[in-house]
Amino acid sequence: MKTLTVTLFAAAAMALAACRENREEGYLDRTGTNDWIVATMSDHYLWNESMRTGANRFAMPDIFFANILTSNGNGGRADTFSFIDTEGNTGRLGVNTPGYGLEFYTTSADGQALAARVLFVYPGSPAERAGLRRGDWLTEVNGIKLTNSNIGMLHSGGAVSMTRAACNYDEVEEAYAWTNTDTVAVGTADFMPATPFACDTTYDISGMRVGYVKLNSCPDASGQSEGVRQVAGKLAGCDEIIVDLRYCSRGDISFAAGFASMLVDEGLADSTFVTKTYNSNHADKDSVVTFGNAAGTHLGVRTLCVIADEGTGGEFETLANGLRGRIALTFVGQATAGSNAILGCFVCPDYPQYVIYPVVAAWVAPDNEVDCFRPIQPNLEVDERTNEVGVYAEIGDTAEVMLRSAIDVLVNGLPVTTE
Repeated sequence: MKTLTVTLFAAAAMALAACRENREEGYLDRTGTNDWIVATMSDHYLWNESMRTGANRFAMPDIFFANILTSNGNGGRADTFSFIDTEGNTGRLGVNTPGYGLEFYTTSADGQALAARVLFVYPGSPAERAGLRRGDWLTEVNGIKLTNSNIGMLHSGGAVSMTRAACNYDEVEEAYAWTNTDTVAVGTADFMPATPFACDTTYDISGMRVGYVKLNSCPDASGQSEGVRQVAGKLAGCDEIIVDLRYCSRGDISFAAGFASMLVDEGLADSTFVTKTYNSNHADKDSVVTFGNAAGTHLGVRTLCVIADEGTGGEFETLANGLRGRIALTFVGQATAGSNAILGCFVCPDYPQYVIYPVVAAWVAPDNEVDCFRPIQPNLEVDERTNEVGVYAEIGDTAEVMLRSAIDVLVNGLPVTTE
């Protein structure tokens, strides 16, 4: 009996081993990819020491990847930046990508369909050439109603027709309603011009000279020293300056440093602006970005009013974080994106349809108390992304809701709050 038991146990063990081998062979595209993901993330991931363990190795790679991302390495928060592409796309970190040139917010039109409100039209973009303007409502593309699943049709693609609509408040239904008015022909998505400034001007308000500059989300604005010099010439001598970072999600770090250098004292020209920081495996790559010579112009401002929104991120958050502690900043608008991360791109050698984009580094401000991944909270909360704003004045118009609020802060100070 004892011999029989041992024999049966050995046979069961051999069967189990064979089953495991067969399963491994049948799931190599998953296990092989997932093993590569772990190895790559362990080496390059910024928060590699707090990666989650215990993920199912036989899971689909996109699920596996999501399940190993840190839940607390991001300043005690989960990683919402890293992602995986399952179609072999290696161009999702492109310096510049084609688009129609629209920034917008969406709201429900009929419970399922969406209406998109245009917030900003990039200069020189297909949308601008088509005549689309800030404040326009869009409800359809090529006659197809906008929904959460197809909203990408407003970002990029071939030549399209976009349907504009009028928005009215129904007093009886106590709800907003949209009525289509006309269609606009928009050309094929194109690369945005490298123009870092959308607007720069000055105003005389309540005995003060106020300077205003609106930056663009411009991924490749390097070599713009002449543009910085021209803006500095307009802002020189201003009593107060407003920098508008709305809709600015990604940019060029050298431009951010140069623009910041224009604002600070000349004595900071060689001091640290921010540091590009990697994990301990790649600490040798850490590099310091200093305040430059700002094309020979330093305004030496002491206070700065910054307009920001939920789209303000990337190198534009770096710009704000690098100035904190150097200049007294007052933020008007909404909390920023908290996306001050640098992603890498890695292709699975055996299964190249899987491409991972993990956070590999971060821009860290000299002041270690600044959490570069925590959204910057506004000192005065103002939300333009609401149907209650009936008319959208143009960017740079002092009647524009966000600029008007910033000017009010400069003239009257922040409102006094009481519990």
